[in-house]
Amino acid sequence: MGVRVPPGRPTNNLKLIMTPHPHQDILIAIANGLKTDELEVKHYNWQEWQNGRDYSSWMSPTAAGNWQVRLIPKTMLFNGQQLPVPMNIVPKKGTVVYVTDPAVEDKEEYWMTWANTPYQVMLLNRGLVHSTAEAAIEWANAMIPFNNK
Repeated sequence: MGVRVPPGRPTNNLKLIMTPHPHQDILIAIANGLKTDELEVKHYNWQEWQNGRDYSSWMSPTAAGNWQVRLIPKTMLFNGQQLPVPMNIVPKKGTVVYVTDPAVEDKEEYWMTWANTPYQVMLLNRGLVHSTAEAAIEWANAMIPFNNK
C-alpha cells in the first residue's frame, strides 16, 4: 500500500499510520485454512458466545471493536466431566491467565499476568493454566469430589 505524492511536493511530513485489525490473527488463520465454524463470536451486547461461521459482521474494521472472537474451546473428559482443555502453549507476556487451585475459596480472583516465570511455566506444564476464569473454576470444581458449588 503506497501513498501517491504529487511531483515536487516534499514527502518528509507525510506519516502513514496503520492500525491493525483487532482480529487480524484470526483473519490470517482463516486465510490459511481455518474454518469459520471453528470460531465463536460475542457482541458486546450479548451474554453468550455464538457460532462464528457468518463472519461478515465482525470482520468489518468499522464494527470489529464491538466483537470478541475466539476459537471454540476444545474439551476433554476429566473425573466424568467434559472440561475445557487447559492452555498448553506459553502465552505472550502480559496476558491475563487464570489458574486452577481447588484450595482457593474465591476462585474468580485467582488470576495472574503472565510473566513467563519458572513457577508459571510449572503451572502451565501441569495443566492448571486457563484462558478464562470460567474454565479455571470448572476445573477446580471438578477436582473437589464433594463440592457444594
